[in-house]
Amino acid sequence: MADAVTQSMEAERALSFTYQGGRRYKVLPFALKTDKLSMYNYLVCLGETGKPMVFRLSRLSEPEVDLRAKPGSGRLPADAQADIKAYLAEGDISFLSEMDREREIHVRLTEKGRKFYNSILHMRPRKFDEDGDVYVFRCTEKQIENYFFKFGGEAEILEPESLREKLRGMYRNALTVYGG
Repeated sequence: MADAVTQSMEAERALSFTYQGGRRYKVLPFALKTDKLSMYNYLVCLGETGKPMVFRLSRLSEPEVDLRAKPGSGRLPADAQADIKAYLAEGDISFLSEMDREREIHVRLTEKGRKFYNSILHMRPRKFDEDGDVYVFRCTEKQIENYFFKFGGEAEILEPESLREKLRGMYRNALTVYGG
């Protein structure tokens, strides 16, 4: 897979592939990147809608470089390249596809929650500010949801209210499953 991606990038031609679940994508590859913990390799690209996307390399299959296209036709616009580079400098690569949905999120952490935050590094959102036990993040709601759900009562989403309600519902569902 990496060879096809590299070939596509070098020729600046579109790449098509099947992603886990069977959906077919056609993209303009930008880079092969590894996450900050070197756990996964990703294809960073621009989708057909012109939106930055990221795919875990191990979940791609059936790659095809568009050899009918003129070399250079798959070059990413300079502004898209700059946006992707800026996001990757600070953000978590696995949430690149949602970079336009970043917002300020406030989370209250207990002492144990702060210990979790300092020790659980995978997909950890970058802290923007801190006021006592309230941490402020600039990231996607999906990243907060994925990261802090496992903290249970050691993390309380304060803002935005919509995300607070979403996690409340997720915990209610879990409580129902476990007979509460």
